[in-house]
Amino acid sequence: MKRLQMKYNLVQMLYWVTTCSLTGYIAVFLQWKGLSNTEIGIVTGMGCILSVVVGPFVSGLIGQIEHLTINKLLTIIIIYQMLIFLLITFLKLPAVIIMILDISIITLSYACVPLLSMICMNHLKVGHYINFGLARGLGSIAYATTAFSIGLFKMALMAIAISVFGVGLYVAMWGDRKIGCFKCRNSNELFTPTFMQYNMRMHLLSTRYLKCPHCKTRTWRKKVMTKEC
Repeated sequence: MKRLQMKYNLVQMLYWVTTCSLTGYIAVFLQWKGLSNTEIGIVTGMGCILSVVVGPFVSGLIGQIEHLTINKLLTIIIIYQMLIFLLITFLKLPAVIIMILDISIITLSYACVPLLSMICMNHLKVGHYINFGLARGLGSIAYATTAFSIGLFKMALMAIAISVFGVGLYVAMWGDRKIGCFKCRNSNELFTPTFMQYNMRMHLLSTRYLKCPHCKTRTWRKKVMTKEC
């Protein structure tokens, strides 16, 4: 359980590092791109307003779209943010396009907050204790530290922060796969799925739709915590 707590702490910390990089210094970044104070105010305001609507919508997609998992959705959002950030940074775009793209980055950044909470709630429902308050507190410390660091090193850290969050999320997803294993009802055998199978298959809490490597059947498998894994 300590390893699970550490991984969740890492996810929260890296998320807030990225959020600080994308939103904490957005005024400086957009001024560098040539936007006026009024345009910057519109971007930040619209991003926050839209996140109120988009956040619940994004969370609801988990149960509405087949094969869509929290891990997969977070990965899609992170890749999108990375690509759009690089696009805005290195290409000369019209102010309107920059505003629209940056609004989408801010909106999706805050829309990830419910997804991080869902990860914790899913573990709690199956008996895996996670101290959410501790993880969230460390996230705040990470945000403050990043804000101070970016103030010193500016643009380089913004790009690095996004990359770090992507790597951190990958590590957390990989480690979560190693905790426990799945039991097949047909062959009565225990097995651990591959990284792609574990994160890209349909799942509900600790149950995933997997193929047993022993009997080759596909059905819903429940994750079990045992010393035999």
